[in-house]
Amino acid sequence: MSEDSLGEEQKLNPKLETILKEHWEHARFCEYEMILFTSIYGAIVAGALVFMSRMDYKEPINFALASLLSLFLLGLSALGFGVVISQSLGHHNYILNVLMILDCWKKTRFYKNPKKPCFLKKSCRQFYEITIAFFGILFVYYAFFPSDGKIPDTVSFGQVLLLIVIFLSLFASIEKLYQWKWEIYSIKRRLFMAALRKSKGEFCKYDNWDEQLENKNSQLWKDIRAKLGSDEQYAKLLKKVFP
Repeated sequence: MSEDSLGEEQKLNPKLETILKEHWEHARFCEYEMILFTSIYGAIVAGALVFMSRMDYKEPINFALASLLSLFLLGLSALGFGVVISQSLGHHNYILNVLMILDCWKKTRFYKNPKKPCFLKKSCRQFYEITIAFFGILFVYYAFFPSDGKIPDTVSFGQVLLLIVIFLSLFASIEKLYQWKWEIYSIKRRLFMAALRKSKGEFCKYDNWDEQLENKNSQLWKDIRAKLGSDEQYAKLLKKVFP
């Protein structure tokens, strides 16, 4: 960010400029961590699936091993799901810190976030939701479907239908769990970001904005609602915070 773009106020706040750069780097690192974990996850899953495909299922002990591997991959997928949620909220937090500093300089117009058809954080989260459901199905299959110590040569239509129903149920349940327990944290931060981008220094007075953000009755939320109240694109999100 150039000195000219921030004007004279930046020259009076060199420490704030350093803090802004640190928050920006941390925000980028949150996205990098998601990509790094997913890359490692992909390598582990690929190796495990290749190993499972080469197992001799004529040996009963291999069913137990396949079940354990499926359970391990299920747990690893759940861990990835948690990492994505954690790093997504961390990314939001660091961007909010950046915007708060820009708001103090009345330069939030330099931070733009045009609407995109796809989002990295959402795509990663849904990827892990799918893999949790998939490895959940795989675990159920290896643990309960083999009969007489053998994997059946054919799978009946009823069994396929049952597996599909379990898969869809697991995926829907995980998505509902996210919406019920964690989505609200993301929505609050997105609304605050939107309000900050419209601000001209009104929010920099809040030293404890992190605490007020979690309190729907705080003065901060009154200001956020006042700033976004006339914008229809945020009306649906506001209703989720204030049902």
